[in-house]
Amino acid sequence: MSIKIIHTSDWHIGRAFSSTFEDQDTRSHLKVARFEVIAEIVKIANAENADVILVASDIFENQGVSEQEIRKVLANLQDCDGRVVFIPGNHDPLIGQFNSPWKKMVAIKKSENILVAREPKPIGLLKAQLFVLPSPLLTSLN
Repeated sequence: MSIKIIHTSDWHIGRAFSSTFEDQDTRSHLKVARFEVIAEIVKIANAENADVILVASDIFENQGVSEQEIRKVLANLQDCDGRVVFIPGNHDPLIGQFNSPWKKMVAIKKSENILVAREPKPIGLLKAQLFVLPSPLLTSLN
């Protein structure tokens, strides 16, 4: 049996780009393009019959990401045929100073195919044929 995994990271959803680009049109384009890339990752994963998309670290730019942005991430993942596993990183730790984007995501996600690694314990996938051994960051100081 073969297992296919798409590994990606550092989406930085919610990044404003204000210190990088003065032009509002460029900043807006880059924010939209991030969501388009998620949809493209799902298309590739489905075309390749990937079993898992593993998103390791910094999915969100910071703790202040909006619920609307989280909903856009989930909407772009809804057509994924496989599982999606998120591992929080230093930009988006599991426990933050503000309302954690992970708490928001878990509260609004409807798909059982989307998992958030909330503790450093093995996650069994594909009827225990694959285990992910995550090390999610709890705080940005880890």
